[in-house]
Amino acid sequence: GMWLAETACDTESLEVLAEEGIRFTVLAPHQCARVRRPGGEWLDVSGQRVDPRRAYVTELPSGKRIALFFYDGPISRGVAFERLLDDGYRFAERLMGAFEPERDERQLVHIATDGETYGHHHAYGEMALAVALSHIEADPDVRLTNYAEFLELHPPTWEAQIAERTSWSCAHGIERWRADCGCNSGTGWHQRWRAPLREALDWLRAELDRELEEAARELLPDVWAARDAYIGVVLDRSEESRQRFFDAQCERALTPAEVQRALELLELSRHAMLMYTSCGWFFDELSDLSTIQVLQYAGRAVQLATGLFGDRFELGFRERLAA
Repeated sequence: GMWLAETACDTESLEVLAEEGIRFTVLAPHQCARVRRPGGEWLDVSGQRVDPRRAYVTELPSGKRIALFFYDGPISRGVAFERLLDDGYRFAERLMGAFEPERDERQLVHIATDGETYGHHHAYGEMALAVALSHIEADPDVRLTNYAEFLELHPPTWEAQIAERTSWSCAHGIERWRADCGCNSGTGWHQRWRAPLREALDWLRAELDRELEEAARELLPDVWAARDAYIGVVLDRSEESRQRFFDAQCERALTPAEVQRALELLELSRHAMLMYTSCGWFFDELSDLSTIQVLQYAGRAVQLATGLFGDRFELGFRERLAA
């Protein structure tokens, strides 16, 4: 499975996941538009009315399919904003109380929660979580599981259709990452900077991709497959790891200079992805650490591109940022 950033989703995103062999993802309850039981009629569940206690399947236009889980919204909000972690036993009871005892099918109670909630946002939250898990494990009628196991043991029979181009954290769909939509984390500022930032990065990415494909052709026959496989080198920078990577991705042995150029091209491509880190648009204003970080990623991409292709990227990028 894969967690989509901010659960931002549309059918195209689900198609990409399915194409890559991803079997499921987790979405917010308001992202489900309608569902139907086997052989039944479609039911409108907009407005967070989807039952989160079962898995669903979405049939995609390509003929592929992907399973969907919609997390329990009220309990998730309780953890994040209503101090449910003040008491681990109360947390456990809230979770177990979400089951429907009369239902004749396996049920899954699950929430979406940030890891930093447990100790950072909520002092001693990790202790409340430990108490809750211990309490749940002691109940003979309930067992801890995960999405993959539940999906394997209880394949979905109900279908679901998503609400297109939505996310958990923007009331306007996905506008938080490209527009002054009104979603913010404070008051007294505007977010009109979001659109120029997005447009500048889109321009830079298009320019870099075009140069990258042309420059990498003689070194990496399938540059995009190599880019995907490059994560192995990022995680293990040893000489052995690098050699395995080039043995798998190249049709011939590269010279040391070619290896260096190929690595620079791959780092360029990596930073062109990193500069789209979603939190760069999330908060109030441009000097936020998250926004500065995506600009630093873009700056590194420009620096690498300048060394590889010449000094023609920075000016165009800065002009678009200033628009």
